[in-house]
Amino acid sequence: MLAADRRLWKHAAQLIQGNHRLISKDTNSDAHFWYDVWTGDTPLKAYIPEDKWQGIPDKLCTIQQAFCTTENAHLQAAILHCPRHLLNQFLTTNKPTDRWIWCLNSNGHFSTKSVRTLLQPESSSEWNALWSPYIPLKWSIFLWRMVQNLVPVDGTIKETGVPLCSKCSCCVNSHQETVQHLFFSSEVASHIWNEMFSLLQFRNVGITNVADGIFSFLTRSDITTATGRLQRCTFMAVLWELWCSRNIARFQGKAMSAKHVINQSLLLVRAICISANFQKIPQPWLSALRQPMSGTDDLKVMVPKSARWLTPPPGRLKLNTDGALNLKSDEAGGGGIIRDHNGQMCGAFASPYHGLHTSLVAEALALRDGLRMCSNMGIYNVMVETDSLSLVQIVTNQISRQWDLSFILREIAVIAEQVKAEIVHTPREGNKLTDSLAGYAVSCAHFSFWDSWANLPNSVLDIYCHEKAECPSMPPESVLYSNPQPPSSTT
Repeated sequence: MLAADRRLWKHAAQLIQGNHRLISKDTNSDAHFWYDVWTGDTPLKAYIPEDKWQGIPDKLCTIQQAFCTTENAHLQAAILHCPRHLLNQFLTTNKPTDRWIWCLNSNGHFSTKSVRTLLQPESSSEWNALWSPYIPLKWSIFLWRMVQNLVPVDGTIKETGVPLCSKCSCCVNSHQETVQHLFFSSEVASHIWNEMFSLLQFRNVGITNVADGIFSFLTRSDITTATGRLQRCTFMAVLWELWCSRNIARFQGKAMSAKHVINQSLLLVRAICISANFQKIPQPWLSALRQPMSGTDDLKVMVPKSARWLTPPPGRLKLNTDGALNLKSDEAGGGGIIRDHNGQMCGAFASPYHGLHTSLVAEALALRDGLRMCSNMGIYNVMVETDSLSLVQIVTNQISRQWDLSFILREIAVIAEQVKAEIVHTPREGNKLTDSLAGYAVSCAHFSFWDSWANLPNSVLDIYCHEKAECPSMPPESVLYSNPQPPSSTT
């Protein structure tokens, strides 16, 4: 191994030294019961008061020794002083073997990619702004060349030592052609940026460093919003079309036109909106992208689409579940309701959850508790709906599961098989009632169950009556459809 490689991996080992975690999937582990991190993020010793810790014998006890009998002093001390949820799964599970978890990946497996991500400097985040799945690769590469000063304009070629008489193609009174002049300060470029300012909110005046000008625009905090994505596409499209127009002027003798560059850029952005299925396009952008261009069809525009909870077929029951997580308070909860083909409630629950870090775990716990409610009520062949597409894909093995969900998913699989559950995804608008139950559960102190709709909380009861009457909900999202007339501003 080369000295540089040794230094790299030594540096990586130092960075991740405190991030390893031992996950014990059973109670036959030789890891230390008190000192190893095997139940979460903290050794169990941290929960034991100092006066109690002094009286505990054999402090190097292994997990296997502690679980040898339920009366073991170590296990009893942990149950007495440690949070109950840390040990619940180990008191009920005793099958798979232990394995090491690589915490930098959600699936727990080691990868060199995660090490590279750990070691790369923070400044590399600027380069990420140049690349996106919906951006044509040639645009990203072209902007990368601009930032590196590798675009072969006259000024760049002269810097390599090639004698050249420079004359730009974008001004009436010709100037020396540089990257900064061609794309930001020339007559054509200035006219384009002025015309596009209302959409892009980009000022070309005062840009002296090309890389800083590009990165300052592409790394804005709002660039990931619906409007930001459109601005990003249009900004890159304008730079690309300026370069194409310059080459046509230089090698084919056709004069550069700001209007042509703008129209071509908007045409390209419109094609991206349709192919990438952009959602929630603001009205000013719809107006700009729908202008006639070369006889092409009108842009697909967006209108609200109604959605509602659908009743199950006669003879079957439907379970809806949802989870919620308050990121500010770290409080979580889940709720679920079972209804028949008339929309009549058969049972509902709301349960608070503690110590969660992602809403996906709350969704999984709510699904588990909902299936458990079906099992306790003797309900079989049940239809199950949740608005978490990721959870449905994980449960149905369409995507790989996260290691921290393994125990919950095993429980879901066992109970779902017992009650013969059919688990599918539903839009959030068809899951309003359980969304309200989950929000109510966040502030609950304990598990709540209702067998009559009249006893539901007031915040939930209104939505229950609304859905029972089969009233549709209007989603915040929109769908694209072909229509020659744009929606009115009051729609």
